[in-house]
Amino acid sequence: MRRSLSAKVLDVRSLWIRLNDPQKDQRFKWVDGSWVSYTNWNIGEPNNYNNNGEYYVLIRNDGTWNDFPESGRAPFICKMPRRCECFFI
Repeated sequence: MRRSLSAKVLDVRSLWIRLNDPQKDQRFKWVDGSWVSYTNWNIGEPNNYNNNGEYYVLIRNDGTWNDFPESGRAPFICKMPRRCECFFI
């Protein structure tokens, strides 16, 4: 995620980057269970705004991160292996 990835590239306002807070204690992990080692939070984030259960992380079109409620919906991106034997129909 360090590679200047921005939602702006995909022409959307924000994307879920598969980072979340499964224990709901402001300690974020990737969905594969590994701890986050790099962050790019927007100023004042993560903030769990209004105790709204913001346990997911979005990347905004300026490249900064924002915590997001688990009740929300957002487009997402995911990492795929270099050699993918995937078939898309």
